[in-house]
Amino acid sequence: MDEIERECVISLASRLAQRNGEVRLRSFCTHLSLPIKQLRLGEEGCLRALSKLADLDLEQLWAGTPRQSETGYFDLGREWIKFSAFLRATMRVCPLCVQETGMHQKGIWQPSQIRVCPDHGCLLQSLPRPKLADDQLDVATAIHEVDFLRFHKALTSKLENKLKNRAIFTEQVILCSL
Repeated sequence: MDEIERECVISLASRLAQRNGEVRLRSFCTHLSLPIKQLRLGEEGCLRALSKLADLDLEQLWAGTPRQSETGYFDLGREWIKFSAFLRATMRVCPLCVQETGMHQKGIWQPSQIRVCPDHGCLLQSLPRPKLADDQLDVATAIHEVDFLRFHKALTSKLENKLKNRAIFTEQVILCSL
């Protein structure tokens, strides 16, 4: 399985499920006896099992996965983040990252305060809500429902208009102050 830098464990599990012909992440976890709740919490045993199954570096997976360190708090990389800072019902992805390396989600995209991809500087896109609540973390399934090229063009157009309007406003302020 290809390694994606800073990918979270849920995303890896979702990609493994797709690769192995499973329609749903939950089914895949059930067949492997991986408790999905512990997977969501970044439990060490789940990370070890999936890194071994995918033949990927555990440290890399560890770095990209929010892991519950104590009740109400998660570690993400070297940061200690309160649970309420994470978006748990909404998955967001960078359309450019997904186009470059395929379907995945990075742990850094999960805190609600992070709105821009640190690699590309573009806004993160929320994936559509799944029909079943059990599938809310199944990023591989959700990504297939998004037309990223259309989204990226629309987003670029909106940002260009915003920047143009800001430049016009700034120019007007300067002229008024003269």
